[in-house]
Amino acid sequence: QNFTGKGNASINDISIEIDRRVKERVAEFTGSEDYEFGDISKEIEIRRRAWVQDFLGAEAASKYQFGDITKEAIRKFTGKDEYKFGDISRKLIDNVFKNKEAPSIPQDVQQSAKSNTKNSDNDDSVTTK
Repeated sequence: QNFTGKGNASINDISIEIDRRVKERVAEFTGSEDYEFGDISKEIEIRRRAWVQDFLGAEAASKYQFGDITKEAIRKFTGKDEYKFGDISRKLIDNVFKNKEAPSIPQDVQQSAKSNTKNSDNDDSVTTK
C-alpha cells in the first residue's frame, strides 16, 4: 500500500507507479518534462563540465586532458606545483604529527636504561631486575 497508495496493488499498478516515479526523477534531474533519449547523458556531461571548470578553473577546463583532475587534487593536497615520489606520504606524515611533540620517556625508564648500560659496558648480556 505504501508504494502505490492502493491497498491491494497489482503488478500493473506497481509498474505504473515505478514509471511515474522514474519520469518524475528524470524531469527533476534534466529540468525538462519532455524526455528524449540521451537527455540524461547530456545533463551529466553539462554537470561534469561545470564541475571540472569549478575545480580546475575556466582556462584549464578548456584544455582539460585525462589526469588533470588527479594532478590538481595532488597539487592542492601537497601544496607543490610539481609532484615527486613520496610527496603524498610526507604530507600525510606531516599532517599526522603536526604540532605534536615526541612522547617523553618516563624518568624511571631513563634511569633504568642508564644503569643497565653502566653495568654492562663490556658485557653483552642483558641485566634483569
